[in-house]
Amino acid sequence: MRPESPTYNTLVEFLSRVDGLGRKTAWRLAERFRDWERFQREGPELLRGGSSFLPEEASRALAAALKDAPAFIPSPNFISFQDPRYPSRLHELYDPPCGLYFRGDWEIFARARPWVALVGTRRASRYALEICGRLVAEMKGFDPVIVSGLALGVDGMAHRAALSHGLKTVAVLGSSVADIYPARHRDLARRILQEGGLLLSETPPDRAVEPWHFPKRNRLIAALCDAVVVVEAPEKSGALLTADFGLDLGREIYAVPGSIEDGRNRGAHRLIQEGAKLLSEGREIFVDLGLAEPRKAANSAAGVGVVPGVLPPDPPPGPLRGPERKLLEIIAFEPSHIDKITYLSHLPNPQVAGLLMQLCLKGLAEELPGSYFQLRALGRDLLSNPE
Repeated sequence: MRPESPTYNTLVEFLSRVDGLGRKTAWRLAERFRDWERFQREGPELLRGGSSFLPEEASRALAAALKDAPAFIPSPNFISFQDPRYPSRLHELYDPPCGLYFRGDWEIFARARPWVALVGTRRASRYALEICGRLVAEMKGFDPVIVSGLALGVDGMAHRAALSHGLKTVAVLGSSVADIYPARHRDLARRILQEGGLLLSETPPDRAVEPWHFPKRNRLIAALCDAVVVVEAPEKSGALLTADFGLDLGREIYAVPGSIEDGRNRGAHRLIQEGAKLLSEGREIFVDLGLAEPRKAANSAAGVGVVPGVLPPDPPPGPLRGPERKLLEIIAFEPSHIDKITYLSHLPNPQVAGLLMQLCLKGLAEELPGSYFQLRALGRDLLSNPE
């Protein structure tokens, strides 16, 4: 990367804020002039002489903007695409922002740690908020940066949970960093900054928030992170767009299962059907990222009793503990619907769904049509054993 003029950031910021210019044209102009003062001197000459790469609309927009250039005051918290401090992961986007506005500790990017996005619906259920908080608590030992969009619902809970567990959190905004949206989260944004976090946006400070800002925001969330977790999302949710961006970028994509009778879970369930990983425990993310060891299976001593070409038998499940035993006891007498199991267990629905899947995989329970579950013989045998 070539060294830039000290005023290169100013040039890029100015061009990125010219309505009607377009990102690609702004970049071509920035590469042509590479210096703010040179642009002010030679820009009018470029327009007078005509330009093969400036469309007519862009020429008009630039001519109008040049009149205001001498009065332009650059933001001290703008990082351009060519700045060495620009987040390297954003270069993976096919349309990376020309630059980013920020408030807070930019040095968070210099610290080597996993970045995990937790996203979901603004109208989150109580279960979704509970499971979001629990997942963040389970991640604490891995010291991740928790990323979300500062929206109501799941996003806000992700930020609050990170703060309560002493984790750094980054809020990527659809609004500008100077005008927090939604207004109800201004205090939360202030707490993020007080605790050494970061507010990030590509929206200039003088721009009102627009609906189309949020899909652009979602692509940044996905690009910045190692993993994207959809906690709860209906169909057509913006959280699904974040997951789609993450999938295109090769990120790990997870979804939390919920009740099939609650439409707020349909988007997350579709993700699981399409190949997203079902997430029931925060630690699973870091196993997939190579930062934690998988749970050790019984009888895993290498080379003991192994016959070449013959698969060893599945190890018997260990003694039942805690939530697993509770769920098996609920279905011990008759097949039960998942909602009844959730109600009787007093556990979050996503946790119940994940545990039931694990019990089925272990051969202790089986799923029947209609989201009913019943005990299998092996599960009955284990229940008869003392804890």
